[in-house]
Amino acid sequence: MIRRNSAFSQNGHTDPLIRMLDVAQSYTRRIDWSTLERARAALATTNAFDGAADAKLKLG
Repeated sequence: MIRRNSAFSQNGHTDPLIRMLDVAQSYTRRIDWSTLERARAALATTNAFDGAADAKLKLG
């Protein structure tokens, strides 16, 4: 997602940034934020805490 942001900052292309923000909003909407434990479990299940450069969120 950072690569998409650099397209905006370096070239002024807004479409990739808008798509990235749309995916981020959709993802956070799916998380159960009612308790810290539920949110952490959902985030862990979707690989949100994976810090690897090639990490991918499980959105399905």
